[in-house]
Amino acid sequence: MTRLFNTCKVGLLLASIGLICIPASAQKEFDSLLKKFDRHRISLPQEKLYVHLSQEMYMTGETAWFKIYYVDGAVHHPMDISKVAYVEILDKDNDAVIQTKVALKNGEGAGSVFLPASINSG
Repeated sequence: MTRLFNTCKVGLLLASIGLICIPASAQKEFDSLLKKFDRHRISLPQEKLYVHLSQEMYMTGETAWFKIYYVDGAVHHPMDISKVAYVEILDKDNDAVIQTKVALKNGEGAGSVFLPASINSG
């Protein structure tokens, strides 16, 4: 009976060591994978633009004020690689009716566009 008990203790000890080693090796693999993703993100950054409008809907004859946020798509931190954003106002057929350029500095830009009466609603 004592021998069986000692064998069980050794088995439990080995199982415990195995459980401790598995998370340590898994952590190393995870860290390695994380480093690979970081290298990829840094070497090929994903640029995203977010446009914040002053209101939800506009009528012709109004001025649409906006602010642009230029961020790293993976971590959403401001970027400063590109210096210009191109803004287009599209009609209901997705044709550009107004186009403008906005300067970007420190991950931000702002501007406005006048909506003339000559453009159709929609």
